[in-house]
Amino acid sequence: MTRLPVNPGRRGRRILNAYNIMRRPRLVARRQAEKVSASSSSPTRSALNVVILISGRGSNMEAIVRAVQAGHIPNVSVRHVISNVADAPGMETARQHGIECSAISDMDKLAARLRQLKPDIVCMAGFMRIVPPEIVREHTVLNIHPSLLPMYPGLHAQRQALEDDAKWSGCTVHYADEGVDTGPIIVQYAVPVRPDDTEETLSGRILEKEHVAYPHAVMLVAGRIARERAQVTGGGGRGASTRQR
Repeated sequence: MTRLPVNPGRRGRRILNAYNIMRRPRLVARRQAEKVSASSSSPTRSALNVVILISGRGSNMEAIVRAVQAGHIPNVSVRHVISNVADAPGMETARQHGIECSAISDMDKLAARLRQLKPDIVCMAGFMRIVPPEIVREHTVLNIHPSLLPMYPGLHAQRQALEDDAKWSGCTVHYADEGVDTGPIIVQYAVPVRPDDTEETLSGRILEKEHVAYPHAVMLVAGRIARERAQVTGGGGRGASTRQR
């Protein structure tokens, strides 16, 4: 196993944190997947409704959709994709997968539309707007960020990592709250920063991990919701609200 240098101070703590993330056995993730599949594969339980918010090409959206359609995320259905940009390329991608789409740029109208759709999970996948507080209060909202939060929140996270001479970066899927890139972390995937990296090359390698991390996070959250509903209802139905983190 590769050993990482642990230097004193802030830089050393960051490297150690990334190292600890990298060294988690893959067996843990596999066992989590098996538990989720076993607990949420009942044919009598209705599929959880997922709505995805995008602003551009929607590559993370497509990663989630492909995982759902391939059966890797049991009892989940991506019912709707909403973009705040009417001509976002991700809209056409979603339609090619048979998913209904809406273009909504007004955030109050977005909140109203989500109330109509009643999603069990809302995934922000490259959604370049700050959603109103009522959305994160009323729904279970997930977000993905291209850094190992709490390091480098906000815009240009990859650039921040390079300017800080970081040795590790990565991506984080977390529950969204009323802050910016805050909220409890669901999964993190680490990516080493190479000496010759540019913002573009680092972003590309992180994006590859995002396409694995986001479906993984949706699977875990959907499994938790299914288990909580099974406990409340005795195995069927939608049960009580599961918006608690």
